[in-house]
Amino acid sequence: MKNLISVLVLVGLSISAVAQAESYANICDRGVIGNRIAMATGASSCQKVSKRQMAALQELDAHDAELTEIPANAFQGLSSLQVLQLQANRLTKIPANVFQGLSSLQALYLHLNQLTEIPANAFHGLNSLQILSFWHNHIAQIPDNIFEGLGSLQTLYLSDNRLAQIPVNVFQGLRSLKELDLKDNQLVQIPANVFEDMSSLQSLALNGNRLTQIPVNAFKNLSSLQLLALNNNRLTQVPSNAFLGLGSLQELHLEFNQLTQIQANAFQGLGSLLTLNLESNQLMQIQEYAFQGLNSLQLLKLDDNRLIQIPTNAFQGLGSLQFLGLADNQLTQIPTNAFQGLGSLQQIDLDRNQLTEIQTNAFQNLGTLRELFVNGNQISRISRRHTGLNPLVLIHGAIGEP
Repeated sequence: MKNLISVLVLVGLSISAVAQAESYANICDRGVIGNRIAMATGASSCQKVSKRQMAALQELDAHDAELTEIPANAFQGLSSLQVLQLQANRLTKIPANVFQGLSSLQALYLHLNQLTEIPANAFHGLNSLQILSFWHNHIAQIPDNIFEGLGSLQTLYLSDNRLAQIPVNVFQGLRSLKELDLKDNQLVQIPANVFEDMSSLQSLALNGNRLTQIPVNAFKNLSSLQLLALNNNRLTQVPSNAFLGLGSLQELHLEFNQLTQIQANAFQGLGSLLTLNLESNQLMQIQEYAFQGLNSLQLLKLDDNRLIQIPTNAFQGLGSLQFLGLADNQLTQIPTNAFQGLGSLQQIDLDRNQLTEIQTNAFQNLGTLRELFVNGNQISRISRRHTGLNPLVLIHGAIGEP
């Protein structure tokens, strides 16, 4: 009996020791952040938060909390934090070193704020960070080497800011980055070699800027890139070998620019490209063999340009093409063998041109063609025999005759 009492006393003492060892902190001086930490850890108030539970906390949600500032000590003690949500607030600045000690952090969301700058060394020590989101702020410039040390970063959102330029070394060391979004800024140029350290990049969005030219070798080391968006800029031409090195590219968006010409070999090396969008530019002509080498291309959009004719061999080499968009141009006729070599073509859109004539055998050898769109032209009937059109093709906008 005495032994049992002794054991119970010892157990009671152990429990008491553990209780006394539990350490609490008053984090009310951290404001809204302190309250959110208390909620996340299950504490009754910010006056008594378990340090042990703080150290074990993995996710902190402080989005849409009407935050106007972040206290310098806001995240102290959160050594296991993996996800930090600070988006949709009214933050105008980030205190220096505020994220220090968050070595386990994997995702940091700061979009939909009013940030005007990012302090140097803001992300120092965030070696585990994989997602960094800054879209829709007021950031006008980013310091050189700001992302240094973020070797694990895979996604970086900087869209919808006020960036007018990019420092040449700003992305150095981001060898794991897969997605970079810089759309809807005010960029006027891309520094040469700015992307040279990003061999893992799969998606690059530069649309909605003020770019006027594509620098030589701008994308030469992006061997894993699959999507490149350059639409809605002010580009006037696509130079030769502009996309050399992009052997994995599948989508290229150049629509809504001011392109007047496409130079020879402009798309050289894009053997994996599936989609090429050139609509809503100012192209007046297509050179022969302009798309040579695009053996995998399935969709080509040339709508809403100023094309007045289709030269012979314009689409030579596009054996995998399934859709060809030529609507809203100024074409007056379709010449003989205009679509020669397009053995996989299924749809041709010629709506809203100025077509008055379709020459003999214009559609010859298009055995896979299934739909032809000629709405809004000056032709009402199309002779299948005369034009070489397959009897199975559905014609929109004109009457098909034998």
